[in-house]
Amino acid sequence: MAGTQNFSQFTAGTIDDIQVLVGFDPTANSERRYAAPSVVSYVVKNIPVASVTVRGTVKVGSGVSIDSNGALNADVTSVAGKHGDVALSVTDVSGAAKSGANSDITDIQGLTKRPTWKVSGVSATPYDNLNLGAANPNNAGLVQVGNGLNSSGAILNADVLTVAGRKGNVTLGIADVSGVAAKGANSDITSLLALSARPTWNLAGTVATPWDSQNLDPNAIKGRVIAIRAITTSQTYQSTAGTKSVLFKVQGAGGAGGGCSATSSSQVMIAAAGSAGGYTEHYMTSGFDGLPIIIGAGGTPTFSVGGVGGDTTVGGTLLVAKGGGGGTVQGPAANTSPLNANNGANPGIASGGNLLNVTGAVGSASIYVSGPIIAGLGADSPFGTGGVWGGFGNPAPKQGSGYGSGGGAAVNSTSGAAILGGAGAPGVVIVYEYS
Repeated sequence: MAGTQNFSQFTAGTIDDIQVLVGFDPTANSERRYAAPSVVSYVVKNIPVASVTVRGTVKVGSGVSIDSNGALNADVTSVAGKHGDVALSVTDVSGAAKSGANSDITDIQGLTKRPTWKVSGVSATPYDNLNLGAANPNNAGLVQVGNGLNSSGAILNADVLTVAGRKGNVTLGIADVSGVAAKGANSDITSLLALSARPTWNLAGTVATPWDSQNLDPNAIKGRVIAIRAITTSQTYQSTAGTKSVLFKVQGAGGAGGGCSATSSSQVMIAAAGSAGGYTEHYMTSGFDGLPIIIGAGGTPTFSVGGVGGDTTVGGTLLVAKGGGGGTVQGPAANTSPLNANNGANPGIASGGNLLNVTGAVGSASIYVSGPIIAGLGADSPFGTGGVWGGFGNPAPKQGSGYGSGGGAAVNSTSGAAILGGAGAPGVVIVYEYS
C-alpha cells in the first residue's frame, strides 16, 4: 500500500483504526499524525471485514498460515497431486487392497490359502506366510471350535446358552431342577408318588410289608435270608412262604458212653465214651418242599456197651447223617490187671451232601493201671460238647450236650455198684431259607 494507494476507495466498515506509514499526502478520508521527522503516520478509519462479495480485512484461521513477510498460505496444497475438488480412487491410496469378495483380494502379500474350520477338532489350515499363532488369554490369534461350541458359517455359538434362565457363573438350587426332592430324612421327602409305608423285614418268616402302591415284592431280592429253622422232631418239611432256595445242615445223633456192671472186692471195670454222629450240608433250589425229615435219637446208655445213636435223614436216602457208635467196655476183670477200653465204636458217617459230608469224632478211651483210672470223654459235634465221665467214687457220667455229641464213659472200682454211661445227644436239622 506504499506510495500510490488511493484511499478514497475504502468505505465505512467495522474496523476503526489501522495505522499506516506513507510518503505522500493522504486524501480527505485520512487523519494526519506526526510520528517522526520526514515520516507521516496516518490512521485509516472504517475498513470493512472481507466477505464473498466485499473486499476487506481478514484474520488467519484453520488450514492457513501467514509468514514473516505477510504472505498467506494454505496448509495443504494438493491431495495425491490433485487440486480443486479432489476425488480419490484405490490407486491414489498407497497399500490399499481392492474392494470385492475374498477371491478379489489379490494384493495382500503371502496370502495363498484360506483357513478351513473343522468342528471335529482338527486344527485349521493356517495362513502360509503370515505365521499366525494360536490365540491365548494374552494374544489374539487363530482358534478352532472346541467343546461346548458350534459354528454356523462364520458365526461361533455356545451349545449352552443359559442354565435355569441365567447366564454367567450360575449356582443351582433345588428350585432350579424339576422333579428333585429336598434333601433330608425319609420323612422329609414328601414328593415321591405313592410312598406311604416302609417295608418291615421279619426273619421269623412273615412276608415283609411291600411298598403300598408300587407293589415291590421284597421276596424278589434273591439270597435274602427269610428264616433260619432248627428242626428237632421228625416231620415233613414245608418251607416258609417266599422261599426260593434252602441250605440243609444235617447232624446225626451221638452214641452213648459205655456202662459198667457191679464189681466184687477184687474186680474193676471200665468203658469208653460215645462217638459223635456224622454231619452233612446240602444246598437246594427246588424240590425241597415235602421232603420227609427223620431226627435220630441219642444213643441209650446200658450197663455194658453203649447204645448207638440214631440216624438223621432228609428225603429218605437223599441226605443221611448216621448216628455215632456207643462206647466199648473192658471187665469186670481182676484189679491187678491193666485194662484198656479202646476208643468208642465207629463214629457216624455222612452222605448225600453237595457241600459237606463229615464223619463224626471218636469217643475217648478209658485206662486202668493198678489203681488210678483215666476215663474217657464223649466226642464233640458241630452243635454240642461230649459228656464227661463218671464213677470210681465220682458222679455218674454225663449226657452229651447240644446235638450229635457222644455220652461220657463209666468206670467202676472194686466193690462198685453198676453205673450207666452217659446218653448220646439227639440229632438235628438246621435249615436256612433264602428268597
